[in-house]
Amino acid sequence: MAECVQGLLPKASWRLGSQCRTINTLTGHRSLGLTGTANVNVVNSASSPALARDVDNPARRPFQTSLCFSGGSGTPIPCPASAPISFTVPCDRRLVIEFVAGKCETGPIGGTALTLLSLAIGTTVGVTNASYSLPYSFELGELDIAQQTRIYADPGTVVGLGGSVGGGVTPSPVMCTVGLSG
Repeated sequence: MAECVQGLLPKASWRLGSQCRTINTLTGHRSLGLTGTANVNVVNSASSPALARDVDNPARRPFQTSLCFSGGSGTPIPCPASAPISFTVPCDRRLVIEFVAGKCETGPIGGTALTLLSLAIGTTVGVTNASYSLPYSFELGELDIAQQTRIYADPGTVVGLGGSVGGGVTPSPVMCTVGLSG
């Protein structure tokens, strides 16, 4: 369906059966000449429905990125340059993070033990900042993360990966790389 903005109608296309046809092509801006509140009624039979698309659905504009957190004591495990600790949501979209997956590498170099690791994704919606802890499991010598989510972030806000490392007198270094998709 075409969207009317301040009484102006852009080019409108409708899908009729398996064909897509342009029913109204306007160049420039044309006034509809409507006053007051106008209602639009589409009357179709059940055998020939009018198809509509949810154009505001954030899933129609997919994204994916990687973030990295590095912490602990001793010789640090550096994050790859391709995975920053945060990113800014583009100003023309609202972000929905639908899946988070990644892994954490630990190293004994200069550390005594890793007994506590906490990871979280931080976002902002409206004026509210929120932090979402990421669950992980220890599998075959590394910490694995895989979680289906529904986390929102407003346009122009920062999405970040944060964490803390603890354990022993000098906790082992850790580096976690997490992929976000939505």
